[in-house]
Amino acid sequence: MIDTQAAPAERVTSPWGRRFRGALSGLLAASVSLGVAELLAGLVGPNSSPVLVVGGAFIDATPRP
Repeated sequence: MIDTQAAPAERVTSPWGRRFRGALSGLLAASVSLGVAELLAGLVGPNSSPVLVVGGAFIDATPRP
């Protein structure tokens, strides 16, 4: 008995699909890490929030009119 298997079909992927999945993965990772950081800031103290710290540094670095 000869066993023949069909060759698997080649999968054509576009570079846009890979880029979209990569961008989506990056956004998901950033949002999860920011959420964990906010949870830890809530346990430590409200002034240690990464959003407030980065926002304050940005405001301090902005030139005054």
